[in-house]
Amino acid sequence: VQGRLWGPVAAVAASFGYAGQNEVGEELETVGYYEDLLDTRDARVEMPEDWVTMEETNAIRQTNDLRGIEFIPDYQGSFKRVTLRTNRWGFRDRDYEREKPPGTFRIAVLGGSYTMGSGVENDETFENLVEDRLNERGDLASYERVEILNFAMAGFSVLQEMRLHDLVVLDFDPDMVLCTVHVNEDVMVRRAL
Repeated sequence: VQGRLWGPVAAVAASFGYAGQNEVGEELETVGYYEDLLDTRDARVEMPEDWVTMEETNAIRQTNDLRGIEFIPDYQGSFKRVTLRTNRWGFRDRDYEREKPPGTFRIAVLGGSYTMGSGVENDETFENLVEDRLNERGDLASYERVEILNFAMAGFSVLQEMRLHDLVVLDFDPDMVLCTVHVNEDVMVRRAL
């Protein structure tokens, strides 16, 4: 990857910068820091009533494998107060062709809710923003364009992501697979087992 695309990817990533944590993140960090000092072990951030889990939506269906759930293809509804749309293949992203177009560098992204884009519109997910910026720059080494396919699912552990990789992602012929993990991954893995 470094020899073929790393320079443009690194430049786009650097252009996003770091804006700091959001308000909820700062509050959670503060609660964690002062937990022992202020005896706030039971302090919880109140979530809105309509802030449901993926399992409480109509966007998914059960599977008979380690993944447990998958998106329903061509679904449109609401999740975390934004529109949640899936493409014809059943992942939250633009509608790509299964066969990779010639001259395209394809990246598959796996992960949980942050990667899926919980709480943001489809066109605001980080992978869509990076894909747009890379293609706008046009400096993609020997490639005409880049596609970043978002296979992430809220609540997925790395075990579920690897099963998704084997069952679905490889059919899209990615040149690179990016797997993101959550800081509570050990808890999520134990839950999946």
